[in-house]
Amino acid sequence: MAATQIYRVKDNGRRSFIPPCFCWDVAAVSGQEETVVSELDLSPLHLDESEGEALRARLARGEVLVQGHVADAGVPPGGLEPGRKLVVEGLHD
Repeated sequence: MAATQIYRVKDNGRRSFIPPCFCWDVAAVSGQEETVVSELDLSPLHLDESEGEALRARLARGEVLVQGHVADAGVPPGGLEPGRKLVVEGLHD
């Protein structure tokens, strides 16, 4: 498993008809890692649907720092290559 870090996440505006779509910019606040991911995995936070949607909206605007790690997301259905996901393990003040 990749090391857990504190990240700033922001929607980069990219959209694609064929998955995966690397639409999330992810930058470690330590400056050690910058990448793009195709998914945000919020499941470790155990949010209900409305809480998840609200958090995604805040993340899209770059308003929240999160603790987590980047992992392989596998090839999505209909996809041509593997995606990457940010597994969000917690929110960071």
